Amino acid sequence: MAKSWNPKLRIDVPAIDAQHEELYDRFDAFVEAASDRDRKAAAYEALSFLSRYVDEHFADEERSMADHRYPDLAAHRELHRAFSKELTELTLRFFNQGPTPSFLLALANLFESWLSMHIAQVDQKFGEFLRSEGSAG
Repeated sequence: MAKSWNPKLRIDVPAIDAQHEELYDRFDAFVEAASDRDRKAAAYEALSFLSRYVDEHFADEERSMADHRYPDLAAHRELHRAFSKELTELTLRFFNQGPTPSFLLALANLFESWLSMHIAQVDQKFGEFLRSEGSAG
């Protein structure tokens, strides 16, 4: 269930690319801890960190978009809010029920279907915008 970072997802903004890679690493750390019953505390901490890191990453990404006057910032922000809401609901579910198979599947689906597709499609547009104005890394 691990989701290794794929360099093809780079958007050529070094700080954002590094955060995207870290998101994958943290997701993998959570999955590893959650799959081991003896590491329940580590799983709670890993998911808490992942949730906080997602919020931090989204704020940084949106700040970069605002700094560059990215025209699709408002729509992008709404997509971030929708992901954060789903992740919050899943996090609460985890804290109430633990790492059930259905929870792990739901989190993996959210991560794969939403985050990977978001980076590959939506974030790529921001990278293209920056390259077109000569601001990409």
